[in-house]
Amino acid sequence: MPENKDVILEQESAESPLEYKSGILAYKGTRYKLKYGLKRIEMIENTLGKSMVSIMQSGSMTITELTVTFAYGLIREDAYNFEPTKKAKEMAEELLEAESGAYLKMSDMVADALEKDCPFFFPKG
Repeated sequence: MPENKDVILEQESAESPLEYKSGILAYKGTRYKLKYGLKRIEMIENTLGKSMVSIMQSGSMTITELTVTFAYGLIREDAYNFEPTKKAKEMAEELLEAESGAYLKMSDMVADALEKDCPFFFPKG
């Protein structure tokens, strides 16, 4: 696979082009994170035509589910502006192609952000 030096998921010590620990994404000199709330979840569900709960219960996301969920949650860290969905979806696709294991790393990033931002999905106990 072609290497893209502009695409990395940053962590305290990034060893490969796509790393995930801190939840911060550096892309072409801009820092992003994933952020979800009720309105963003509604947009994802309307786009995909299925509930977020059914997606999470399936055990794994399809590529479409992952790229759409990632795209709708992508926010600039410094300005707190969500990225335009089309641009964010293209970015998600580029990240997926960055290296082997990218799907799992991006899935973990989405899952961590959903757990943090949407506790209503996760019962206590």
